[in-house]
Parts: sequence; structure tokens; C-alpha cells
Amino acid sequence: MRRLAGGIGLLVLTAAYAAEAPLEVQAPQDVAVLERISAGIAGIAEAVQSCVQSGREKNACLCEQRPRVEDLHQQIQRALAKHPQWRARAVRYRVGKTSKLISFAAWEEQRKQVQDACAQALPNAFAHMAKAPQVDIAHLRDPFESYLQKLEARRRSRAGARRNRPLEPLEKFDLSALKLVAIYEQGGARVAMIQDPTGKGYIVKRGSHLGLNNGRIEKITKDTVYIVEEVLNPAGELVERTVTMTLREVHD
Repeated sequence: MRRLAGGIGLLVLTAAYAAEAPLEVQAPQDVAVLERISAGIAGIAEAVQSCVQSGREKNACLCEQRPRVEDLHQQIQRALAKHPQWRARAVRYRVGKTSKLISFAAWEEQRKQVQDACAQALPNAFAHMAKAPQVDIAHLRDPFESYLQKLEARRRSRAGARRNRPLEPLEKFDLSALKLVAIYEQGGARVAMIQDPTGKGYIVKRGSHLGLNNGRIEKITKDTVYIVEEVLNPAGELVERTVTMTLREVHD
């Protein structure tokens, strides 16, 4: 049996290697199948030999050929399904004046050698990978902690502001649930009538509070009420925002 550097053997045998008389194959279609298998084996063996001669580790060279080995194995299994008698004995066929022998039992040994090489080569490949740092889960900082703290600060700010004055009826509703229905003059100043979701109307003026965000009316024009409320910006900071209510809808 011809062998390559690194211990990989071709499965094309001499008559002396066969343990018993080989099976003779002469049918042209079967000879073509065997010749394709023989060429595949030779290609894999030559690739491994070239890899080893370049100075790379034998197991790495073997493992690199595993996809080709598995593809060839599928071809061999299809041939053995059609000719199960080839499995246990060497098979001899002729191409021109050249007589060739193949042992499929020896093929299984070579395939296992490749599988074993991969099992040994993979741990070495991972040895140089960077390791993730150890993380102390018990003391890991909550990434949302600062944002939640600001939310709590806003809640306390609102609560503190409201504790210093009576809660006004329209502070129970979000601004989007309220409707501006009228603006008119009263005592020389503009006032507005706003309905809650139940349809009940309330008279409000500059300085009145409404909405869930500590909203305060800053100005009333002939058709618009300007409200300043407290909200969180994208940075998580508490800021003031102006919202306008017209006689038709609410505008941010």
C-alpha cells in the first residue's frame, strides 16, 4: 500500500496487500464508479501530503480534508448499497493495461483517522482564542438604574409640587384626553373651557394646572391655550415642554 508523509495511505492496493482473492469488476459502469472513487481518494491523499510537507501539523492537515472525505464517503456508500459484496473484500478493476485494487474496509479506517485528527486538532485551534473577562454578576451595575432614578426624581418633583397646592380636577387626565371647547373674555382676561373625557366642562385661566405631567397654563390667545409640562428628554433629564391646545385638537 503506498503511503504518504504524515501517515495517510492511498486505498489503491497491490495484489500482495489484499488479504484474500479480490473481487473482479469488469462492467464498464462499475469500473467508472470505482475509478471516480479512486481519483477522489488520490486527491485527498495528495492534498494532505502537500500540507504536511509545507510544515503544518499532521492532524490539522487531515482535519482540513474532512469535508472532502465526507463527500467521498457518500459516494462510496451509494456504491456499496448497490454492491454490498464490495464492503468486506478488495475490489480489482482494470483501466487500460493498469490493474487497480480498492479496499473499502481500509477506507473506513482512513475515514476514522481523519475524524480522530479533527478531535485532536480542534482543541488546539481554540487554545489561542481570547477569553471573555470574568463578570461579577452579583455586583453588576443595572444599566437602567440612572434612568429609573431620574424617573423617581420626576415623580417626587411632581408630588412635591402638588403637595404645596390642591390637586386640580383636570390633573387626573392626560392632555390628549382633554378637549378645548371655548375661549372668551372674563373680567378683562381670557379664560378657556376644557372638557374632561366624561364631557364635564371646567373653566381654566393662566396658572391653572392640568394633565399628568404637572402641566401649567402659561398663556391663552383667541384660539389657543399654551401649556408647559415636565417631561424626560432622550438623555433622561427632566425638562419643560410646551404643548398647545386649540379649539380643535392638541398639538405638541
